Amino acid sequence: MTRINFIYELEQLNKHFIELGKLLEESFDMMVKAADLLDKDVARDVIEKDDKFDELERKITSDCIDLIVKQQPIAKDVRNVVAIMRAGKEVEKMADHCESICRYIIMLCEEKVVETPETLQKMIDLTKEMVLDVIENFITKDMQENREILKQDEVLEEYFASLRDELVLYMKEHPEEIAQSVDYLMIARSVNRMAAHAINIAKWIRYIVTGELASN
Repeated sequence: MTRINFIYELEQLNKHFIELGKLLEESFDMMVKAADLLDKDVARDVIEKDDKFDELERKITSDCIDLIVKQQPIAKDVRNVVAIMRAGKEVEKMADHCESICRYIIMLCEEKVVETPETLQKMIDLTKEMVLDVIENFITKDMQENREILKQDEVLEEYFASLRDELVLYMKEHPEEIAQSVDYLMIARSVNRMAAHAINIAKWIRYIVTGELASN
């Protein structure tokens, strides 16, 4: 395999990753819509889309391995291929969390309507911003943007800790709405994990550029 062929195959891998990222953006938007409207049909549509992520992520992983075996690339090229493979897995995990959230949304649809906690909405908004930014950052490899994404980790953790305390207090004051509060807490946990996966992708981008591998 010539160097030109390697570059072409690497570009194809990048395109597949961006495709995976766009699918995630679509699922995230649908998940938010399902949560806002308490729409079971939209939630089910998100759940049904999950197989697409699994298929594309498996293809990315397989193509990455094939490229390394065939080309035996130099160090920086290996970083690129490995980072794409690992970042693809992070996106697939985020899609799994979208699916989990939608299952809790369906459960909320069967219960007495309780207003979505404001802090949870802040978590969802910030996580969506992080997802969009990290997919874009995978294209640009801009390290200033990368640092800004990494800074959001602490903000999300603060939101999650605050929401957890709010929901515990709410359950004490409204024991008849414990089921809904638990559902919201589990949704928040999944949102928090999605943000963590976005942070991991940002770290893999940093690895491509600098060669420094941060712990996940």
